[in-house]
Amino acid sequence: TNFAAGLVAGIAVDVPLHPLDTVKTRLQTQEGLRRSGGLRGLWGGLSPVLLRSLPCSAIFFATYDRARRGLERELPGARGAVWCDATAGATANLAACVVRVPCEVVKQRMQAPAASACGVGRTLTGTVLRLGAGGFGNFYTGFRATLGRELAFAAVQMPLFEQLKRWHPLHIDACDSTRGMVGAFCGGAA
Repeated sequence: TNFAAGLVAGIAVDVPLHPLDTVKTRLQTQEGLRRSGGLRGLWGGLSPVLLRSLPCSAIFFATYDRARRGLERELPGARGAVWCDATAGATANLAACVVRVPCEVVKQRMQAPAASACGVGRTLTGTVLRLGAGGFGNFYTGFRATLGRELAFAAVQMPLFEQLKRWHPLHIDACDSTRGMVGAFCGGAA
């Protein structure tokens, strides 16, 4: 249920906001917005975003649920504790970043390809081949910075998400679809 809610929420946010993300990425390049593509091809790099949503959601929620249940089972007082939700969220983000970061690197290179790419950088295959030619480590450029951001984010978001679910009037409903809707609503609010 959490997995499906996370997948739908991720796609619902990623797709409509992708053009804004492309503009932001191009503004951050040395070439600037105009020389890195301007306002053309704003949907460039969407394919790796869509390809990452399923595995990242699956990895995140499977790891989160398992870590949270493990902490609650092994440590007295963990159930409902902020530190438990934050720790499980951080663990899940660490696991998901292994897939998320390479997809982000590919996406950003597709959004603002280098001048030397001569047009091939805008395709998924061309971008992956160009990155791979420089070594496997190229796919993990910025891993530590991204992980640091994600860990801090998890420390706030996941305890807030769990608390909002506990406060929601329908949180005790046994129906999977209702719990999924509560999870999606609380995840969006968190």
